[in-house]
Amino acid sequence: MIDAPDLAIDRFLAAALRAAMDRTALPPWPGDWPRTAAHADAMFARIAFHGLALALLRDPARLGDWPARLRGAVQNEARAQSFWERGHREVLARLVAALAGVGITGIATKGTALAYSVYPDPALRRRGDSDLLVGEVALRPLRRTLAAHGFTPVGDARPLQESWSATCTLGFTHVFDLHWRINASPVIAAALERGGIGTRSVPLPAVGAEVDGGARGLAPADNLVVGAINRAMHLRFGYRSGAALLFDADRLIWALDVDLVCRGLDAAGWQTLLETAQASGAAPVVHSALAFAADRIGTAIPPAIMAALAATPGDARLLRCIGPLGGFDRLRLELSACPTWRAKLAMTAYTLFPGREVLHERFPGASHWPAAALHARRLLAGAGGLVLRKG
Repeated sequence: MIDAPDLAIDRFLAAALRAAMDRTALPPWPGDWPRTAAHADAMFARIAFHGLALALLRDPARLGDWPARLRGAVQNEARAQSFWERGHREVLARLVAALAGVGITGIATKGTALAYSVYPDPALRRRGDSDLLVGEVALRPLRRTLAAHGFTPVGDARPLQESWSATCTLGFTHVFDLHWRINASPVIAAALERGGIGTRSVPLPAVGAEVDGGARGLAPADNLVVGAINRAMHLRFGYRSGAALLFDADRLIWALDVDLVCRGLDAAGWQTLLETAQASGAAPVVHSALAFAADRIGTAIPPAIMAALAATPGDARLLRCIGPLGGFDRLRLELSACPTWRAKLAMTAYTLFPGREVLHERFPGASHWPAAALHARRLLAGAGGLVLRKG
């Protein structure tokens, strides 16, 4: 739940974001708002949360009569965001080239694919890492290739993804999540694949990877479906922002993602989006994401598309997977979507005995405990919850 002061700020920022993207004057500082350091800091905290610093600062003069303290903070954040993007693009191009060298086409998804396909400047799309779909590949040769090109494994290897990092010439460390399937959940992956998501991609020439065919990204309309599910998952499981774990589905940068994709859709594109959402069983969450963008930043959506999405029931297993579900029930659901016994064993092992990264997130105050003790605490907590639900 957003506090009332934050909600007022968010409404103001939504209007400012619309103006910034349309190259019109940003709204003036409300006359009844104080110009105190505390209020400026609260405003900047929401700008940072939404990832809007550089989007609002496309022209420095556009911050108009906003307090000087706030203008300075936004400018500093935007500058850092620009430098980060420059280094991230460098390492992304290196990764794409390394993968292509062993016959793997890495397809960027989510924020990075959108940054280089629908944003006027990739740096405007604030993000912390990049996701690439690499498909089911031989892991040992892949890992050798990544290590040979200066990448280092990060965190825990998971059944359907791994994270790797590398440092750019500017000194930033950049993280990349490599996915064997379009989603880390077998249930969600199967639903998205049923809609053809992961099979359609577009070139991303701005990445500048010097490889045959260049860098590629998930098709924008497909990415909208992926982003809608991602938004719903973030509300349920949270997402990492610095040291904090946040639970909020209303970040304005996600509304901007939807808006920019929608601006590029013609009649055939809207029909493809509708059919993809229906085939993947994601119509309700896509409807929610479109309604959110329309409400917050005025995204134009054909009424017939909204009506068709609203009339389409979602896939029950998909909706259950992104809803409130106990750990053991979730495991049973995911196992039912694993295509092989090997995949089932990997999912079971990781769910029951995850790596230290998951354990430290679950029990941040006990990160100094031995792994065995953390595993025991986690299993006991899960068993206790199961008993309470049955009782």
